[in-house]
Amino acid sequence: MRCLLVALWITFSVGAALLNCQATSESQANKSFEEARQKLLERNKQAAASLQSTVTEKARIFLYSLDSNNLKGYATNTKTVFHGFPILGEVEIKNATDRTALIDSLVKGVEASVGTVAYCFDPRHGLRVMTNSTHYDLSICFECSQIALTTSMAVDRSRQRQDLGNYIILC
Repeated sequence: MRCLLVALWITFSVGAALLNCQATSESQANKSFEEARQKLLERNKQAAASLQSTVTEKARIFLYSLDSNNLKGYATNTKTVFHGFPILGEVEIKNATDRTALIDSLVKGVEASVGTVAYCFDPRHGLRVMTNSTHYDLSICFECSQIALTTSMAVDRSRQRQDLGNYIILC
């Protein structure tokens, strides 16, 4: 009987130690995930603020309707393809009030984000914001709450552009 009690005590002690180790590991993983999420949200807010600053400049803004079912490759960017997605239609937002409202609502969505997204990314909308110094392209998927942002800046007077990278913004 004593051997049985000792065996049960050892089993219980080992099980409790494993559970404690697993809980500590999960706690550390949750902390790391939360830190990464907070950094992403902060970066998103900085990108949104940068985009919002274009409203004060004389920006040209184009809104695109995209065919998300016919991807041509993300690197493809022509008059008929917006970052890999065929353009179904486009309109230039010429009214300053409409441009401001559009960018403001986009920025508010990014700022309100808690970092939760779905896992699809089938953008049906595109937004191109062009100023004399900066060029932003946004591929927007409202279904999964993600935005792919490509930014470039003029690097010399000939207005050649340098790609600064792609970012996913949560909205």
